[in-house]
Amino acid sequence: MGLAQELADLHIPQIIVMREPVPDIVAQEFLQHFIKTFAEGNSLYLAVPDSRERSQCLEDHCPCATWLPIICQHLAEVPTTWHSLRGSSVKA
Repeated sequence: MGLAQELADLHIPQIIVMREPVPDIVAQEFLQHFIKTFAEGNSLYLAVPDSRERSQCLEDHCPCATWLPIICQHLAEVPTTWHSLRGSSVKA
C-alpha cells in the first residue's frame, strides 16, 4: 500500500494494487483477465470484480487471492476508460 500512496502523489487517477504480496502467477492471471475485460469496453469498476471472479481458480495456490486486488482512486479525477487510453496514443 506504500506504493499506492507514492503513485497517488503523482496524481494518477486510479491504481489497482494487491493488498498483500502475491506470487507472480496470481498477479499475471488477474492482469490477463483484467486487460481483456477492460479492453472490451467495460469500466474499471466492472473489470476488476469480473477479473477477481475469473481468477477464482487461483484460490488453491493463494488463499483469498481474489480479494486482494483493490482500486485506489483519486476522487477528484474522472475514471479512466480503455477508449480514453487509446485516444491519448492514437495520432490523427
